[in-house]
Amino acid sequence: MFLDQTILISTLAALRAARLEPKRLAFVKNRPNGTPWLFLVEAQKGRRTGLRVEPDVLITSGAAMYGPKG
Repeated sequence: MFLDQTILISTLAALRAARLEPKRLAFVKNRPNGTPWLFLVEAQKGRRTGLRVEPDVLITSGAAMYGPKG
């Protein structure tokens, strides 16, 4: 399964149309080298523009690991 880019773009546009400014975005993956299958977005009402892309969220064995592993 893969993340459809049109859904992401439509979601961000819908948030902005509702005067909710996307502030943070993170992608969810099952494997470190896998393709993202979900995204998480945080929006705030009436704020300035500026989107920060957070490190990927890695889901392994039912637990979420946030950020790069190395």
